[in-house]
Amino acid sequence: ILSELDTVDTKFHVLFNNLHASTRNLDKFKENVKGSRFTILKSAIRSRKIYYSTMGDGESVFSSIGNVTAQKEIEELRDELIGK
Repeated sequence: ILSELDTVDTKFHVLFNNLHASTRNLDKFKENVKGSRFTILKSAIRSRKIYYSTMGDGESVFSSIGNVTAQKEIEELRDELIGK
């Protein structure tokens, strides 16, 4: 993938998405993509059942009660993207 991206003259923002809930160490991946063309976002969206169940109902994690962790992940991503 990285070699194919060499043909494009642009910068990339990398979001770790759909990560297993127990995944914590992403250092090896970060080493491979670090460089002037890549910005690795601090936020990460982990794989959670609530995303699938709310999406299937046409809702969001914010419309369901008791999913504070999923809500916090989305809020952290939002804040990072808008520069808070």
